[in-house]
Amino acid sequence: MTTPIDWNKDPRVVFRPYLGTAVYDDDIGNIVIHQQTDEFEQNDAKTLVDVLDRYYEDHAVNLESHADALASVNRLKAHFGAFEPSDIGPEAQEGFIAERRRRRAVSNDTINRDLAILSAALNRAYARKKIGQPYKVFMLPRAEPRDRYLTREELAKLYKHLRSKTNHKQSRHLLLFVRIAMNTGARSTAILQLTWDRVDFARRTIWFPLPGRRQTKKRRTVISFDHKLLNALLAARKLADAREKASGVKSTHVIEFQGAPIARIRRAIVRACTAVGIEDVSPHTFRHTFATWAAMGGAHLPKLGGALGHTNPSTTARYAKYQPEAFADVLRSARKKLR
Repeated sequence: MTTPIDWNKDPRVVFRPYLGTAVYDDDIGNIVIHQQTDEFEQNDAKTLVDVLDRYYEDHAVNLESHADALASVNRLKAHFGAFEPSDIGPEAQEGFIAERRRRRAVSNDTINRDLAILSAALNRAYARKKIGQPYKVFMLPRAEPRDRYLTREELAKLYKHLRSKTNHKQSRHLLLFVRIAMNTGARSTAILQLTWDRVDFARRTIWFPLPGRRQTKKRRTVISFDHKLLNALLAARKLADAREKASGVKSTHVIEFQGAPIARIRRAIVRACTAVGIEDVSPHTFRHTFATWAAMGGAHLPKLGGALGHTNPSTTARYAKYQPEAFADVLRSARKKLR
């Protein structure tokens, strides 16, 4: 028999004054919402749940990465519960980090994404006078950028696997994703959010920026594509039209599975690569491969950075090591003085 919740005394009840509600966590992840009738101070964020909820509902929900932000908010709420902002010292943060690592093997960068959400939520609450003082969130050291890129043999092997009769119908969306990624160097989120109205077949261009949405540091570009991707996109559009005619449901996104857009593709990519012996791959690997091959081919680094949407030249500079011949004239000039 379920024990009734005492909304006034149970310590697991967390009030959300700005929503006029309370949250009850039964310790197994089930959240119960209760509408409050009492008057609360509208400008007082009593707990971290208040701070995080307000941050997501007023700001993060409008971000391109709102799904990832919500996942971080939920992880933070599950750990910190009814903590007050003043409780968020180094020891409490270390406890959160330890719990994240205890549940599964995660990198510093992955944990930092959660900590960045916590920091942004606290800073926003302080700026809007919902909490009385700022609180410091400590970030973990960043890992060195991964240098994994595909060889041309590996990519050919993956294409062959995805085109095979056994996998073709279930892997069409994966094959198209890989083709777009390798042809444009776009980020995986931009590809998954791409809609047909932003594909210009006549001019062979793709508009990755989302209409009406402000660009972030991870800028999206307008980029052209070649005849191979044109043929792949035309074939995908033909299938989408046939599906629309049969079901009456309009196809909006370029990358769809069973007639619906998808939010994440990482597991499917890893599974397909593992099936043909390609290890240590993520959706981002295709973007890095695009950039690496371009640099190896002699691409002008500032132009490469523009194509990739880099806002910081140092991000593109990491690819300079793939074109040492670009410094040949500098080396010749230096060596003349040694003679």
